[in-house]
Amino acid sequence: MKSIIASVVLMMSVAASASSGDLIFVEGHQKGQVADSTSFVGIYNVCYVGNPYAVQTKMRRWLVEDIEKNNTFIKVDKKNKQIIFGYVATKCLDDSLDATPEGCRQWVNIPPCKG
Repeated sequence: MKSIIASVVLMMSVAASASSGDLIFVEGHQKGQVADSTSFVGIYNVCYVGNPYAVQTKMRRWLVEDIEKNNTFIKVDKKNKQIIFGYVATKCLDDSLDATPEGCRQWVNIPPCKG
């Protein structure tokens, strides 16, 4: 119970200090921290705070420099209040001679942070 309360307090404090739109890690070694690139997005779950369109814009800028993700797709799903993020993992393509972009495509749903 104490860990749940601590997690909620941490998420609320991070959300309060976040800018108009940020991604927050909800697991992994960066749990509770604001994401500053897409390098761990998709490996670890994230949620967003603020304006989802601001997050979408930030992610597009980050993807220009992310060589591990190709054929990216980012969309704000207004109906379900989430950001849909898709990419082809270059590591997947490199690891197998018969890998295809379709087989290496990853989809990530980014919900709003609760709290």
